[in-house]
Amino acid sequence: DIAGLTAEDIYLDAGTTGAEKGGLTPQGGGVYELAVSGVTRSGTVTVTLAKSGYAGDPALRTVAVYAVAVAGDTAVSFTGLTANGSATETTTALTLTFNKDITGLAAEDITINAGSTGTAGGILTKQAGTGIYKLTVSNVANGGEITVGVTKAGYTISPASKTVEVYARPAVYDNRADFETYLSALLENAFNTPYPVALTGALALDDIYDALAAAGRYVALDLTGLTGVTSSANAADTWPKYSAGHDAGRRLIVNLKLPAHVTAIEDADYSSYGSSTNTAFNAFSNLRAVSAGTTFTGAIGSGAFYGRGSLMTADFPAATSIGRSAFETCLSLTAVNFPLATSIGSEAFKNCTSLITATFRAVTYIGAAAFANCRSLTTLTLGTTPPEVQSSTAYGSIFAGCADTSYKTITIRVPKVTTYTGAGFAPWNTFRSGTSSNIGVISYLWDSWATDTYSPTFKVKLAAL
Repeated sequence: DIAGLTAEDIYLDAGTTGAEKGGLTPQGGGVYELAVSGVTRSGTVTVTLAKSGYAGDPALRTVAVYAVAVAGDTAVSFTGLTANGSATETTTALTLTFNKDITGLAAEDITINAGSTGTAGGILTKQAGTGIYKLTVSNVANGGEITVGVTKAGYTISPASKTVEVYARPAVYDNRADFETYLSALLENAFNTPYPVALTGALALDDIYDALAAAGRYVALDLTGLTGVTSSANAADTWPKYSAGHDAGRRLIVNLKLPAHVTAIEDADYSSYGSSTNTAFNAFSNLRAVSAGTTFTGAIGSGAFYGRGSLMTADFPAATSIGRSAFETCLSLTAVNFPLATSIGSEAFKNCTSLITATFRAVTYIGAAAFANCRSLTTLTLGTTPPEVQSSTAYGSIFAGCADTSYKTITIRVPKVTTYTGAGFAPWNTFRSGTSSNIGVISYLWDSWATDTYSPTFKVKLAAL
């Protein structure tokens, strides 16, 4: 039993069912009965325990609820649901089809579970033909599935809801005024339903941030067509480090595609590490995804994404260098792959506590403490040539702090090759023996290798601090 548990400690997500929670009655032995009412259609509800001092395991559960037809209701079949739009055109209308007309059906009788799309219902109009209705929709921020439910007094509608895919195409603007006006006219949104917008031309970054702050809307921002971005020192084609001001706009950028002409990100000042005062993406506190195209062939500057705890993905397929502390304390990163990066700076991924896999097939240098405190890390994939591993008493080994209890094993994987034969398997034996202190290992656990063609996958055994 849970002491003091009441209905207020239970969160009920009714979906499209219309269910409302009532009183909670203990039945004994950890069993409770929660009364519900208002179920207008059959479907699934989600129940979550939110009691201080207790953690549900699992945190939530789903269950089916049922709406029984009332005697005398007219039975109607919900036979079809389609959406207009495509990959190049945002959805603006839904078409609902029934096997017969529904007298007095109105937009208020239709509910939309928008998921992450942001879709909002508008005006319902009867179309030519039996049982065909058109519902306008707006604010489609992201493509994806929505669920549309229909209920009308005097009718039993089956099924009670249907799903359909909607589409979102970014709006494109080349000036601040139109960009700001467009966003301001949209409904307020949350960070998980950003509006897709593409900007082109010579818009200044500060003007973009200020327009976002004025509109107050979260965005997925495509800057591929933007021109004229330079570093703080006026280095061409370089994303600048942070300069004070305009933070309110930066916080509204959830997804970001860098301009196609940008080839590098400017280094932060060394003294700013820890305080993050001028790292390139300082104040981008809701940034979840960042990407660049194949024209980004330079460095991800030191401290670039330092402390961006919300960052989940970073896609830089052609970047050749990752600076010191570039992704330090990015707590939500789970996997990284930089296929052309040859250098990883010290502490580059330090404190990325959710990082599980890391792939660097071209790397030739790994800085000290590059993966320090990455306690979820299980696999590091390297290239054919063993990289140089920096030795540093001050920063520690590249895996310092990765083992939080007793021992931990991290697998280092390298490509299968045919040039190393015999018992030595050089140069990986040299790498193993010559850099063990820099890696921070107690022992290596070698997988079995074939004599001529092998994949020198070996496991590093780490000690807890």
